[in-house]
Amino acid sequence: MKNTKRYIACLLLFIPCLSFSGNGFCGHWNSTINNLDEHPKTIAVRVEVVDKVTGLPVPHCQITFKGSYRTEQRSSRDFGGPKPSQHKEFERTAITPSDGIAVGAFGWAKDYPWDNGIDEAEKVKRVEIRHPNYAYNQQTLPFISLFSTSTGQRKHDIFRESWINEYSRPTLKCFVLDLGTDFPDYQNFASKHPAFFEKIRTKNWDTLYEEPRNWFSKGDYPQSLCGPYFAYLLRIEIEPITSKIQIVN
Repeated sequence: MKNTKRYIACLLLFIPCLSFSGNGFCGHWNSTINNLDEHPKTIAVRVEVVDKVTGLPVPHCQITFKGSYRTEQRSSRDFGGPKPSQHKEFERTAITPSDGIAVGAFGWAKDYPWDNGIDEAEKVKRVEIRHPNYAYNQQTLPFISLFSTSTGQRKHDIFRESWINEYSRPTLKCFVLDLGTDFPDYQNFASKHPAFFEKIRTKNWDTLYEEPRNWFSKGDYPQSLCGPYFAYLLRIEIEPITSKIQIVN
């Protein structure tokens, strides 16, 4: 009876993992085209999960992108009336398919550090990996330094320099996608079309850039290009849980 209850308890713990589809991605992306001299409007994270012992991909991992933030305080002059600042939690989840790869995408619309509102990329801080047969793993996301608060007259320069310096990261790709003129979802600031996620999952970057450029083109008429985007590549090894069975004579 005790073993049965224990089995049911373990099954209930795993049920939340099953509630997510195994398509391997979460979030949304900006399918417009912007000048390469501007910061990307979408930041993606490609998480590749492998078994620490065998090096093989681990499917059915729950990949959770999490963070916390504070909402802005509203005064009596603001729409909706006064409202105090509140603490909020941010969370997006995907499940790794057979190749052990999940992709999360987060919007970054803010042009200046003092703009109102909080972008998704500012909210997310870490990624958590869960699987019933592996030890829990957590990693801090590499781009959180982009949104560290800066004060003084140079805060705009610091804001710009921070994302330009990211180009030197070996685990970062800055790219523009060419999805062809038949792609049905251009000019969507919050697209969930799987083409973006599939390109990143397979590392099909189309055109890579090593530095910002004063360049703008929609590609073939009416439009075939979108971006630029940042994609951070994380390869995370997780430790299998070894169970010891005692045989009682």
